[in-house]
Amino acid sequence: EFRVQYVADRVATTGAVFLGQTLDCARCHDHKYDPFTQRDYFRLFAYFNQLDENGVDGRHGNAEPTMPAPTRLERQELAEIRSRLAALEQQMAARAVAAAADQTAWEREQARTATALPLPNDTALHLTFDNELAAEASEASDPTSNDSPSNNPPFDVTPATKPRIKLIGSAIYLPGKFNAALLFGGQTHVEVRGVEAATGSPSFALAVWCFPTTADTLTIVDSAANDQPRWTLDLADRQPRFTFVDGDRRLQFIAETPLTLRRWQHLALNIDAGESTVNARCYVDGQAVELARTQTESEPPTNDLSNDPLTDETPPPLLVGRGSAGDPFRGFLDDLRLYSRQLTKTEIAVLSGGNPIQTVLAIPAADRNESQRQTLRTYYLEQIDPPYRELVATHRDEQRRLEQLRRRIGTTMVMRDRSQPRPTFILERGDYRWPGEQVEPGLPAWLGPRLDAAPPNRLALARWITDRRHPLTARVIVNQLWQLHFGRGLVATPEDFGTRGQPPTHPELLDWLAIEFMDSGWDVRHLIRLIVTSATYR
Repeated sequence: EFRVQYVADRVATTGAVFLGQTLDCARCHDHKYDPFTQRDYFRLFAYFNQLDENGVDGRHGNAEPTMPAPTRLERQELAEIRSRLAALEQQMAARAVAAAADQTAWEREQARTATALPLPNDTALHLTFDNELAAEASEASDPTSNDSPSNNPPFDVTPATKPRIKLIGSAIYLPGKFNAALLFGGQTHVEVRGVEAATGSPSFALAVWCFPTTADTLTIVDSAANDQPRWTLDLADRQPRFTFVDGDRRLQFIAETPLTLRRWQHLALNIDAGESTVNARCYVDGQAVELARTQTESEPPTNDLSNDPLTDETPPPLLVGRGSAGDPFRGFLDDLRLYSRQLTKTEIAVLSGGNPIQTVLAIPAADRNESQRQTLRTYYLEQIDPPYRELVATHRDEQRRLEQLRRRIGTTMVMRDRSQPRPTFILERGDYRWPGEQVEPGLPAWLGPRLDAAPPNRLALARWITDRRHPLTARVIVNQLWQLHFGRGLVATPEDFGTRGQPPTHPELLDWLAIEFMDSGWDVRHLIRLIVTSATYR
């Protein structure tokens, strides 16, 4: 019902603004002396009936689809950041060439010593769950302070600005993947505050060893954000699922391969929440798995932490082992790592216990394929070569600034057609419940030029409206501008150029201004200058 009303509103607005016509009367039935029939109305209606919308209003500002609408200063800042990024990328490319000899020497040394690969750096959070910690029911605790109940807390926390961590429920530790693991039995979860990647960083990665014991919906990590964006990683009937909510968008990525119950498996996720799209890549035990993507309207966030003394603080806590609306994890979690950047395939393989670099190094250099050579090249540059790593760090900082700026930029709503056409029917008495004859998009033959060869889309409608042969558009716009400056249009009823409206007081002047307007390339500024510098206006 509301979607039909939205379409009808666009028809009415198009008629009044561009055509100077009141079209709503034709929505219900034909009129004896009105050339614009109900069939004409719904053929025009059909152009807007193809929009990708479902009639639900937006609860978080502009409703999708949108496009960025930066200010002049924001456009300038965007250009400056992109310029710095381009310069850094040139330096990185030059360094990659210059580091070739150093890489060859490193490969020989690695092949000889076969040392273990270092784990990825840049962690925003690392929870090892290695030692016991008394459960706390009401008071928040910082296990990094001298007041911690244990001198050896179960959390190895990085970076230097350490997050505040609170354990809710029972602290039961059993042998895990590495040393100990925390048992999540449905009443236990961990709250973490002060983690940038958990509160809206546009690009981040999450890696964790998990041991699920039931096939319910099991929440691993939830950003628990009441604002936007917010995200959740859980298992839905053993299938890894990542949910990302930003504005009215609710995106879900579901792995097609389920995890196995009662077995340790490594789960890693790369997230890239860009300006206009969100991409996710999932890895199980170091191997990429296919993700099915869906998009729906988001629901208002539900956060039942109202009794928590920390809920008044911002940003909200990251929840481990529980969702903001429930769905606790049941099983064990170990070695949870959150990164403020995406991880490479090699880094994910290392975290899952593999050593892909040593595997490639064991192959003679002459026998390696291009993919293997690229794996070594990428690993050496991003993990070993100091000059390149410094450039990468600077590039990530600039990329983070770019994404943060994009999120600050305002948006404007735009129209986007559906991928599958929606049929349009003549609605009896204009009621959405009574569809009648099906019609196709089309233009009234008695009004304006014929565009029979044009495809039936909004672009064709726009071209028809702005065609020089159209008898109304230029006159209607000129009349609106005249009214803007003189208080009254040459036609006193600017929204109605029909028989029920007033005739123009100076029809020749209206025609002359309309032709001048079109000859100038529909230049509004030119026409305004012409009006305000005229003797009539002065």
